[in-house]
Amino acid sequence: MSKKVLITGASGGLGMELARACARRGYALVLTARRNDRLQSLKAELSQSFVVDVQTESVDLSVSGAAQTLYQRVCRNGEGVDVLINNAGFGLYGDFIHCDVDESSALNQVNLTALLQLTHLFLNDMKQRGHGHIVNVASIGAFFPGPLMSVYFAAKAYVLSLTEALGVELEDSGVDVSVFCPGPFKSEFQAEAFGPQRDLQQERKLPTSARMAESLLKGIDKKQRVIIPGVRDKLIYTLSRICSRRQMAKLVYAEQMKIMSTS
Repeated sequence: MSKKVLITGASGGLGMELARACARRGYALVLTARRNDRLQSLKAELSQSFVVDVQTESVDLSVSGAAQTLYQRVCRNGEGVDVLINNAGFGLYGDFIHCDVDESSALNQVNLTALLQLTHLFLNDMKQRGHGHIVNVASIGAFFPGPLMSVYFAAKAYVLSLTEALGVELEDSGVDVSVFCPGPFKSEFQAEAFGPQRDLQQERKLPTSARMAESLLKGIDKKQRVIIPGVRDKLIYTLSRICSRRQMAKLVYAEQMKIMSTS
């Protein structure tokens, strides 16, 4: 029987490439995002290229109560999902004091609160069935502070800690949890977070969203608790274990300032 996979933030970047990679594997899909036009375009593409069932649900997870709405829509026929990939999220760049507090709150609503709520809702069903897998997309930045993206890094640290704790609670339950911790890669995230001040030459050297999607799915196959893709990201993780958090914060600040200096 084919797996059924729910992917949030599926209208672009990593979410879109995850949808394509899952379709190649023959998985049934539930795709959700704010931009319904993009969801419909992706559904048409996948339906034309693969023999897969694709359901779309346009939901804005920055709105309070959206996670419950999505859960009810997905499970309205009494069916759940085998895999939940909490991928939806965005970042904000700049000094904390100059960032709009409402935008920062919206970031936490999507990156943290909606993820928490969806995990709780679908985990309940998975535990009752005795199988399932939840993947929470974090960042390599979950392992250290991130000046000039302080709220984003803090939210990802929460996601990492939550997932690792759930992994222990769920041992022998039949339900697996993973947290995906990539470094920067080519996606719309770069443009949305950094805007025109991002370094386009440096961005071209980054790994693709398609490559990251394959790394995530391989991590699911291996039931890895913490998935860190690629040599570069593993080296950054190792550095974060060697250096103090203060040292890492200063290193991140220096790198982030390079972005600001190009604006």
